Amino acid sequence: MISDQPHAADLLLQARREFIEGVLPNISSESRYKAAMVLRAMELAERELNTDHELEQKLLAQLRQLLASEEPESALTGILSQQLREGGFDASQQLYELLQLAVVFKLRVTDPLKLSGDLEDRLANL
Repeated sequence: MISDQPHAADLLLQARREFIEGVLPNISSESRYKAAMVLRAMELAERELNTDHELEQKLLAQLRQLLASEEPESALTGILSQQLREGGFDASQQLYELLQLAVVFKLRVTDPLKLSGDLEDRLANL
């Protein structure tokens, strides 16, 4: 269904632009820290809205395959934790690589400047 509503990421981008151009210049020095926190939260939300959900699903599929589980996403962390406690993945290169890619995926949202080139390339080729 076609919607004439703007996308949330577009709205957030416009709100951030207005905040930077219209509000920030008029904020007192005492309020600048709070304003910076608001801007940071808006940036994180914008990147999260623009997350590559297809890539996220590929990572989730690899985790399900590794755990040999079709449980819902919300249960997978608990299953992984239990198997780790039981020694199920001691020295598992496959799990190590999957966790590295999961961290890179999360860094794309939280702190993209910290991304390593080769890990980013591996994630892109997933």
